[in-house]
Amino acid sequence: MTLIIRLKESMTGFFDLMRSLTQGNHVIRCKKVYESCLAVILLGVIIAVCLADLDQRNIIFVTTDEFGYWAAASFFVGMDWSRVSSAIPYYAYGYSLWLAPLLKLCSNSIIAYKGALVFNAIFLGIGFLVLTKIGKMLFPKINTLLVLVISFCVTLYSGNVYLSQFSFGECLLWMLTLMLAYCLIKAIHSHKTRYFIMLCFLSAYIFMVHMRTIGVTIALMLVLLMYCLSKKKEWRKLLFSAVAIVILFGIGLLVKNVIVDFLYSGEGARNTNDFSGQASKIVRFFSWEGILNFVENVLGQLFYLGAATFYLFYFGLLFLVKQSIGFIRSFIGKKNSMNANGLIYVFLLLSICFSIAIASLSLEGRIRIDLMIYGRYNEYVLPIILLLGIIELISNRKRLVWFIPFLSFHVAVTFLYHFVYGAERSEPVLMAISGLLGWIFTQDRELTPNFEFLICYKSSIIALAFTILACVKLKNIRKFVPYAVSLACAAGWLLMEQRACTVTPFYSTNKYISAAKILENVWNEHNIYYVTSQDDREDWYNNTAINYLQFLIPDCIIQPIDYGEMDILQDTDIVVLKATTRIPEAVEDRYTIIWPNGLQILAEKGSVFEETMTNNRGMMLNEKFVLRLYSKALNRQGETASVEDWTNRINTGSMTAEEVARSFFASEEFNNRHLSDEDYVEVLYRVFMDREADAAGKAHWVSALESGTAREQVLEGFSQSEEFSKTMGDYGG
Repeated sequence: MTLIIRLKESMTGFFDLMRSLTQGNHVIRCKKVYESCLAVILLGVIIAVCLADLDQRNIIFVTTDEFGYWAAASFFVGMDWSRVSSAIPYYAYGYSLWLAPLLKLCSNSIIAYKGALVFNAIFLGIGFLVLTKIGKMLFPKINTLLVLVISFCVTLYSGNVYLSQFSFGECLLWMLTLMLAYCLIKAIHSHKTRYFIMLCFLSAYIFMVHMRTIGVTIALMLVLLMYCLSKKKEWRKLLFSAVAIVILFGIGLLVKNVIVDFLYSGEGARNTNDFSGQASKIVRFFSWEGILNFVENVLGQLFYLGAATFYLFYFGLLFLVKQSIGFIRSFIGKKNSMNANGLIYVFLLLSICFSIAIASLSLEGRIRIDLMIYGRYNEYVLPIILLLGIIELISNRKRLVWFIPFLSFHVAVTFLYHFVYGAERSEPVLMAISGLLGWIFTQDRELTPNFEFLICYKSSIIALAFTILACVKLKNIRKFVPYAVSLACAAGWLLMEQRACTVTPFYSTNKYISAAKILENVWNEHNIYYVTSQDDREDWYNNTAINYLQFLIPDCIIQPIDYGEMDILQDTDIVVLKATTRIPEAVEDRYTIIWPNGLQILAEKGSVFEETMTNNRGMMLNEKFVLRLYSKALNRQGETASVEDWTNRINTGSMTAEEVARSFFASEEFNNRHLSDEDYVEVLYRVFMDREADAAGKAHWVSALESGTAREQVLEGFSQSEEFSKTMGDYGG
């Protein structure tokens, strides 16, 4: 009987144990499912944030950089943009491998451009997932949920979200650098050959995306050398990796040379971003002036990275320095032992140092603001450093003590640039300082006076607030502090990104789109020549209209020519000029302007092309009228589909031009502008009369409004006027 009782107790205990284990596994599974669902939601948020303004992005904005990437893409799909691309510098082609299928498969360039922005959002989304994996591997004891939230917030860094709205390779670089770091961690921990192979391909491909990333490859090789010194049996892997990287780099350079020879015939421009174009800068470094300039650039970049990240970069750098010093001491003292994570931290530290050094060597002069405080092509190394920065901020008990030297450095650099170089500055290239753009310009897109003080003040105040928040020790809320700090950073970065978009002059591109539509229907039958001066061709950075045209008509071969060559053109040739360019007097009587907006399209008088386009002139000018309604009445550029819809209504006779205009002025969007009486009258003149208001006429209508006349009645006065009727006749309405 006693035996039976003991057996029953044993069975009961066994089943209780199994039940507890099962329940535990259930909890673990539920937790993993919860974390996976949250990761998917955060991934969706990242992509949604990046694509929030997708409907407003139609074609290239930074014409030289973006056009350079698309030009390389055109080479891969068999198009010939060489005559246009020859005037601009060579840009890398790694990102172009993603643009090429878009250019080939999409029905038009506008859809292809939007596809590139979707790619950018996906790159950042993948980077977020990889960063989460890295965080878990480096900090296995930290709550996975916290690592997930920090990775999400870091991905929303202002420079990331801002540059994702252009067809730039930065988002791709962000993702590739994270993948490289992930493979390095796996290679060092597992010693598996496949991760070393992936390291070779990733380092070579990152270099193809942009050559300034060579610093990452150098850091990788040094770290692999240290790895092999500690693991003497791994020399074969080092030798294999070195040979593979050399071969892959050689192949990449061969492809680059083929692209350059095909697309870039202008020697001066083609070498601007190439190694050959940097040789003189390296030589200049070995002089007192060069060394001084190098130090200035390093300080400026550190200042930028610290300010744009609210000092998190400084805290991350502090973490890397401490861990790297500890690793090197143990590495020297005990050559047979190795802290794998320490080797990763050495790689990250070397990567950011080499990136800043290479950027400092390549930047000449200190007059342009973005060359004083430069950020681009350093930010791709930031993701893990920002993750480490947040963790260091919330875990370092001496955070306030460390804040003081960070602040001192910030203030010192601010005064250095103000008093030494304050008078020598010009407006920047916006993309190079995207993380601070909203603080450098006012809402009116004017350069902020003494902007360096504003940057120092705002970034320091925000950083101090985050540091104090991290010091909170109240029991009930202490566990939420890391999440609060991370989310506060993300909110700050998103606000800065929105401000950066506000001050960026996203000008209307519909005028170029309309001109391209005219030419894309006739280029198979006519040669297209873009006429410009020699000075315009040499000023490749500002000679942008031809780049827009080539991008919008990708299959067309556009030939730039000089004014003096116009007399040799045939009557079947189409001539295109900038809108601000006057037709040379020698050929003025020979050509008719058939499209005057944005770009001037000329046809020889009496030619078949002139006759064809004259017959379609009404439809073209109706579209121009709709474009003016968007720009003058709604103060924005119209979506392509909407412009086509309103234009078709006029062309088909379902609505008159006057009725379309009334629809715009009655819209909620127009009424939400809350214009004063004077501004309202100004808009009426610009829309209905296609001119600025004369003083007498403006005074008359403003007086009528102030006397109680309804705005609808004033609008009717404009729409029924003889001048407006003439305007409608001009627009074919």
